[in-house]
Amino acid sequence: MTKTDGQAIDSSHCKEPEKVTFDPPGLTGRMLVPNGEMLIVRDVPAAFCSIVAATLRQSPHSQRSIALSGGPTAKKCYEALSAYSVSPGMDWSNVTVFMSDERCVPMDHPDSNGGMVRDTLVAKIGKLGAFHPMDCVAGPEVYGNLISGVLPFDLVHLGMGPDGHTASLFPGSPLLNYDPSNHNGSDSNNPSRRMPDGDKASDHPPGTSLVALSRDPNRLNPHDRMTLTLPAINASRHAIFTVAGKEKLQAMKRVGAGDDIPALRVHASTVVWIVDEDAAP
Repeated sequence: MTKTDGQAIDSSHCKEPEKVTFDPPGLTGRMLVPNGEMLIVRDVPAAFCSIVAATLRQSPHSQRSIALSGGPTAKKCYEALSAYSVSPGMDWSNVTVFMSDERCVPMDHPDSNGGMVRDTLVAKIGKLGAFHPMDCVAGPEVYGNLISGVLPFDLVHLGMGPDGHTASLFPGSPLLNYDPSNHNGSDSNNPSRRMPDGDKASDHPPGTSLVALSRDPNRLNPHDRMTLTLPAINASRHAIFTVAGKEKLQAMKRVGAGDDIPALRVHASTVVWIVDEDAAP
């Protein structure tokens, strides 16, 4: 059992006894990367649907949980998943949907990840266990308390930016170095509940150990954010990355080379990269 600022993750359920081999439609190649396996496919959304369905079917839990992300590739995946969900065996009534990260904007804002997930998936799949969007106003501690009783997630869906960020964990962010297992109650390790001032890196990661407020210190990505942190992501049974387009090729080359980018800090029990042929290195 790992204790993190009053939030417990039962590590006995964080690892699968057996690794699952995925063979999604349109698979043209597979290769190992430093934190998992890359599946090269013709159609990322179709492969994503197949893997989500397989993951939920194989879950050892009667109540399943997934965390979803934002971005244009994720939107296409959820549009495909809403249509795929009418297929036999896709039962959402025992699935709870969380968010991996959110931009601090209203849900009806075009940049809202939660609003996109609601409109493209939640509103279209019929009966759902529950949907819990992030709320920056309520703060990360509220969301951290919510997920602490649910972890490990069956699946966390992640993307990757051209800079190598994933969720809202950016290069140079102090959140990348916060290790709750080393928490000793000292001021230097105690995360604050406020957004860092300006764009300076802080020794006090904002939020809680499972969920945090975030800001890109490199100013490449707009909006203040809320995000799952690595302890929450890495407790998950499956982390599924979806990456598409030539604009992601250089970032995927960094993945293959094992560069120290945020996306390679993800070490869930099983990590799968679903990558189209344009982005594959």
